Amino acid sequence: MIDRAKDYFILADQYLETSKLLLKTMIESGNLNCGFGSSEIEARSNMIKNSNKSDSTLFIPALFNCYQGIELFIKGVLLLNNSEIKQEHEMANMIETLKNIYGETNEIYKELNGFYKRQTEIITKFKKINNITTTKELYESLRYPENKGKHYNYFVLKYNDNDGIITFNYIIDTINKIRNIVIEEFNKYR
Repeated sequence: MIDRAKDYFILADQYLETSKLLLKTMIESGNLNCGFGSSEIEARSNMIKNSNKSDSTLFIPALFNCYQGIELFIKGVLLLNNSEIKQEHEMANMIETLKNIYGETNEIYKELNGFYKRQTEIITKFKKINNITTTKELYESLRYPENKGKHYNYFVLKYNDNDGIITFNYIIDTINKIRNIVIEEFNKYR
């Protein structure tokens, strides 16, 4: 199981590194969504250039990569503990299995569970506006603009300027903390 878990961890890390790269790009660009210039053509050109490196373009893919990476970390940890995993995206069952394995006070359980419980304000608003109640539907909303006739409204995930930068830094810190905890756990089994 350790080799199988390692494969999950490697792929998880790739998704999370991609997410961090996108988040850092938005931070470094100042998360600007508009631009000013001396002419309308220059202003339009600046707006397009700024938007290409802002949450209006990059945040949804960054979020998807982040959630996919954390899910793969969870599945890898379950494999380390000889738990069978399902090819699904509903985290509640996997988090409950982690709780049964580690207990509520264990750091790995607390951090992975906390990732899903402590949503940022922006993501919480997105879920509320779109009436998203499960992790599975959240994943679907980040992959498809509609699901079963339901169209998703992405506006709250875009145009967040400085609030977005705060969110991006928080997500990067969370990714790093979870990654370190998972690597520490993996090293116990090597």
